[in-house]
Amino acid sequence: MAGNKLSFIIPAKNEAKLIGEIIKEISKLKPFEIIVVDNGSRDNTKEIVKQLGGRVIEYPYPLGRNVPRAIGAYYAKGDILLFIDGDQVITSDKLKPFIQAIEEGADVTLNDFRYVLKQKRRPHCTAVARKGLNLFLNKEEHDIDSYVSIPHAMNRKALETIGWWNLSETGVAIAKTFMSDLKVESPIAINVLRKNARRPGARIRAKTSPYAITHDEILGDHVLGLHCLIRQKGVRGGFLDDRNVEISTVNKEPPIPGKTRYKRSAVIVTTKGRGKSVPSLISRLETAKVNEIVIVTDHTKDSFSEMKKNNKVKVIKISGSEGTYYERFIAVQHVRGENVLFLDGDFLLSTREINCFYKAVEGNTDLALNDKGYLLGHYPMSSKTSIHYCLNILMKKPDLLNFSLTEYPHALSRRVLDHLQPEDLLKPPVAYVKAILSNFTISAPQRIKTCEEDVKCDEIFLGDHLEAINLLIENTHEKGGFSDGKKFEAINELRRKEEENESP
Repeated sequence: MAGNKLSFIIPAKNEAKLIGEIIKEISKLKPFEIIVVDNGSRDNTKEIVKQLGGRVIEYPYPLGRNVPRAIGAYYAKGDILLFIDGDQVITSDKLKPFIQAIEEGADVTLNDFRYVLKQKRRPHCTAVARKGLNLFLNKEEHDIDSYVSIPHAMNRKALETIGWWNLSETGVAIAKTFMSDLKVESPIAINVLRKNARRPGARIRAKTSPYAITHDEILGDHVLGLHCLIRQKGVRGGFLDDRNVEISTVNKEPPIPGKTRYKRSAVIVTTKGRGKSVPSLISRLETAKVNEIVIVTDHTKDSFSEMKKNNKVKVIKISGSEGTYYERFIAVQHVRGENVLFLDGDFLLSTREINCFYKAVEGNTDLALNDKGYLLGHYPMSSKTSIHYCLNILMKKPDLLNFSLTEYPHALSRRVLDHLQPEDLLKPPVAYVKAILSNFTISAPQRIKTCEEDVKCDEIFLGDHLEAINLLIENTHEKGGFSDGKKFEAINELRRKEEENESP
């Protein structure tokens, strides 16, 4: 097409039933070459490919997910490489836009998967991870488009930028794509999910994981992609941090020494204009037999002077310029309760709701979070909800849905407060991951609907969550504790061969 040499790359294992039909269909596009990477077929797949003029790269054993694509890319000689699978027929008219977009200036073309998150059902864990990775790469407009799904295509420039061997790691491949100057388009949507769901690896659970083997490996690929981002741009992925680096010098009041002596304490945050519900909250907290109430405020006027007369209430004034979540950092150093409830001064909870959070942490729960799982029923999910859900998925806690320590209200037991450093509360996702890694118990005992207007992910939010994922990586390995079912002997052998050919 348009003078470009087109290479088709097709992984195959026991695909004799469809491989002939696939080759006949793609032959309508007059490809320069058709490369089938056969890995462990026991039927006559290879013979059919050869009879139809295709080239077979043969391995006697299964290569694992995506490895055949990388090997096919190594051998390909075309100007444009188009990747499909050997288990489903995609008509030539649907494949043509992937080629045309590259001929018109794109470097990479991906299958347009935006429709998946618009469907009225909870998205699959791998779809959430794909969206999360693209958000961390600052490419929200690409939604969940990825190299995980076929068809996708790239030109020679893209292949050289990404590195053919990195096509075996879809998360790394997309990270390198979006961190470069490559132009990426998603020209058409093709539903290839139905066939994928029937593959054996999508049904057998991986060891030490709540996910199926195939999905566990995909999630590991995406953690590796985030690791690639962190190595290149730092622990926050290049996102800003507004916290004061000299945070310890900002606290002018020393923490209260001595042992904790209250059963129930509460922290009410009234910064950034919040605080309209404070008087009613205090009344209800007292009804719930809360022994200590700490109000953190940046109000310039002493609007809480009357409340100071209550011997249960302590008011801490801050400037408001210390940075995000500073109010939690300062409050936790002054609060003395065995169980602490954190509240937004703008949202009025009933006494029953207040007691629900306290009873959770007075029992076997260490972190009692707001149950905002209902947001997973908003289609498509907001970016903020997606990141919350993505973090729990990567922590192998999908049952925690989008529950998060960034959201009010939440309650913490003294057990977890003593385990964390006050500085951890400056970055709630980091504190949250520390708690999970230390096996503290988490629940969401109550659903409190709060303002959902702020659904965008700002730089602080994204940077904090990437730091939390980096903590996971540091405590496991570069794939976040997910399995790696691939066999890389073939990749390493070809890389050695490539290096030898390049040697003088």
